[in-house]
Amino acid sequence: MTDPMEGFITFQPALDAGEITLLPGIVVPNVWVFMDEPNGQKRWTYVRLENNIATCMAVLTPAEPYEGKHVFQLGYAVLEHFRGQGKAKDISRAAITELTTGFAKNGLNSLYIEIVVGRDNPASIAVAQSLVKVKPKEISDKISGLPALQFMQIIETKF
Repeated sequence: MTDPMEGFITFQPALDAGEITLLPGIVVPNVWVFMDEPNGQKRWTYVRLENNIATCMAVLTPAEPYEGKHVFQLGYAVLEHFRGQGKAKDISRAAITELTTGFAKNGLNSLYIEIVVGRDNPASIAVAQSLVKVKPKEISDKISGLPALQFMQIIETKF
């Protein structure tokens, strides 16, 4: 599992240094997006700002297709002193809405959202359960080999 917090820690300094240009979301108020292509793979990072500080973020990256459909893996992170306020759920829902609306505008009518979380992370499991309403699959994470839960659900896009 890639820990989104690792990227989140470097996000604010890059934003402060002007290395990142945020664009406003297209449908969700007060959501900002940054799209980049590390290692040649597109990545959409969505954040909420409070006094120019990114308090929470959700990252969507393409994954292997499933049943002939696009799959986007979702990761989320919240600064420690903002946890317990529903910010991970909020930014994740906003990110899914923004991404699916953008793809709907381009003719894609459905896609899968995949969330992989460690079995030892009850807070992230609770967030995933609130976002994906299907029973998770128990897996060993491909990157770490640790026990994990894979949540995956098809989402119909809307425009």
